[in-house]
Amino acid sequence: MRFLCRKKISIHSATPSYFYPVVRLPRELAALAGKTAHIYQTENDENLAFFITVDKSVDKICANLDHNEVDNHLSAIESQITELKSLILENEKLLQNISKKEAPESGFEPESEPRQGLTGTSRPSATQHRCVSP
Repeated sequence: MRFLCRKKISIHSATPSYFYPVVRLPRELAALAGKTAHIYQTENDENLAFFITVDKSVDKICANLDHNEVDNHLSAIESQITELKSLILENEKLLQNISKKEAPESGFEPESEPRQGLTGTSRPSATQHRCVSP
């Protein structure tokens, strides 16, 4: 037996006073719709469990399903994650090299306040200071 999927049990109501639980199968098994299923109640590790069988005529439908589709999809995602991880590590190394190049030499002390221009050394304009002749 292999794990198929994890689904939440929902409630369906045929009438306002009649409710019953519903478990949906994966879309890949849509061909089973309308077929007869036999459901058995059992236990698995002290948990409530159900065993479902479907008529033999459905075996041909299920034989056409690709059971490896999920495994192939996961493998593709894993390879993409591995590639992204290597690119991130490569970029981190580049950033470390750049920050080492831009680091100041030893003994360098930055100014407490950066300069905002030449405020105290500018020449006064002619209109500010006019020499008045006597």
